Amino acid sequence: MSPIPGKLVFTWKINSDGRTRSEDLVYAAAYNPKTKLWIYGLNLVKRDLGIATSEFAGLSNKSLHAYIGVLSPDGRTASNSMYLGEVSVR
Repeated sequence: MSPIPGKLVFTWKINSDGRTRSEDLVYAAAYNPKTKLWIYGLNLVKRDLGIATSEFAGLSNKSLHAYIGVLSPDGRTASNSMYLGEVSVR
């Protein structure tokens, strides 16, 4: 369950293994299987922040399937998205 009404909060471990760049941009997406609707936010925050909040107003008390991924600053390179599981918006 999201701690903020109408929003999902995404957090991740900040990786400094030399293969990632702090200026990369995080994106998030969510899918509602009942409405068959995708909602996404591109370029939410820089990777080195470790947290992003995405607006999902109108989906309170709904189950969503959440995904997260990373884009290069110029948008030319994107990671594969990672499935985070089923979540509920408060």
